[in-house]
Amino acid sequence: MKRYIYFIISLILIGAMVFVLYLTNNNNGNNDVNIPVPPTQKVYDAESWKTEIPSTCKSFFDGCNNCGRDGSRVTCTRLGCDTYQKPQCLDN
Repeated sequence: MKRYIYFIISLILIGAMVFVLYLTNNNNGNNDVNIPVPPTQKVYDAESWKTEIPSTCKSFFDGCNNCGRDGSRVTCTRLGCDTYQKPQCLDN
């Protein structure tokens, strides 16, 4: 009788192991793991305005300072920023 109980317990344990393996490998042969990646946030710096602001914009925010453009000459306030925001054209 004892052998019969051990045999039944062994079958239950083997069945449980097979079920766990089935659950962990049930990906239809696809071994790629799809881990969600958070969207990347764009990082701006002191030079970002050069690619973000069109050349026709006369007054803009460079992400830290207010700037003005007169032909090819650009002048800006001189605030110091650890983190720059998105540059924006301030023309109406």
